[in-house]
Amino acid sequence: MSAKTSELSETRDIVCPYCNGNLTVSINCMSMPCSHCNKHIDIKAVLSPSAEKEKSSSKTRDIVCPYCNGNLTVSINCMSTPCSHCNKHINIKDVLSP
Repeated sequence: MSAKTSELSETRDIVCPYCNGNLTVSINCMSMPCSHCNKHIDIKAVLSPSAEKEKSSSKTRDIVCPYCNGNLTVSINCMSTPCSHCNKHINIKDVLSP
């Protein structure tokens, strides 16, 4: 196996902490913009979260998609997410506003 092939196999699937988009990244990557929301992601922090980050990321809230009325559970830190039922983009701030 060549070094190049070995590098390609060292990837991890992560979830963007901003939009919950799924990404595949190299374990050697330090940071990158999310291909879904374009926000900058600290890859090392996502791959090796501190105990405090793990603790806060376990807090979730339930929301209802304004397009299809599907129920979703998202992190309390989530600002936007694609609906897992209809794939439309949901701005969490809009859903929480009365």
